[in-house]
Amino acid sequence: MKTQIIILSVFIALLFCSCSSKDPVSTGGTTHELTFAKISTVESGTVKFDIFSASGTGLYFGYNDIGFKVYLNGAEQTTGYCRYKPMMYHAFGGPGHSSPVADKYYYDTEYNLFKGYVCFTMISDSSSFWYADYIYNDANSVDSAYFYVGVTQGSQLCYWDDVFGGHTYCLTLIKPFTPSSGLNTFAMMLHRTNDDKNFIEIDSAQMTLKTYFQSSGEVSTGNINPVRTGNGRYQGTINLTKPGNWLVQDTIRINGNRITKNPPPDFLFTVH
Repeated sequence: MKTQIIILSVFIALLFCSCSSKDPVSTGGTTHELTFAKISTVESGTVKFDIFSASGTGLYFGYNDIGFKVYLNGAEQTTGYCRYKPMMYHAFGGPGHSSPVADKYYYDTEYNLFKGYVCFTMISDSSSFWYADYIYNDANSVDSAYFYVGVTQGSQLCYWDDVFGGHTYCLTLIKPFTPSSGLNTFAMMLHRTNDDKNFIEIDSAQMTLKTYFQSSGEVSTGNINPVRTGNGRYQGTINLTKPGNWLVQDTIRINGNRITKNPPPDFLFTVH
């Protein structure tokens, strides 16, 4: 993958897989922040994986909360773990690559799913295709099943090389996808890779925000720098004080060494 910063924010959702009212996963009557719906199924022989997404419609560029139901010989499994290994194939050459993804998906009894995340770094197009291996307990699998990655409103991801440290980093927005005027929770994930195939969650970063109005350069106050919450996640607060376009820059250091370039990666938010 070329050395670059990729920032994608689009305003048209692509709906490519429908779901019915029987598909949302049961949560036992408990109220949760996420609601998952089945988006597809893959199977081979006696093993089957149902794929669920919190988007309810598909898989998209950037951050995705996803989960799996696993069946062996028709019996649902609720112990152990799953692995999900996505890869992109380029029909006209270029090396294949993966995306940041949970190492293992453990069964979550609140959602009745093997639950985790994936942060897709590219969308599918006419010459680039995503496929994945689905593995249960490192023993039962469905190999090389193709799937589609689209775009959705507000999803953003930054990708850059730290030329001094010799690593490539990926910063993925978790929220807000649709910000409101005033204070907003600002959550991200940070990953590092050296081969574009294996990504490591980074929990040791220090982040400094600058939030400013795009047209005038006006800087807002009341922002809170993100702090680590575990598993590569960071959370802070951004103050978008009025309608319009806002840029949020994130300067990142690890052990005091700056890993972001100048200017640092930024996310663009539109407040209506």
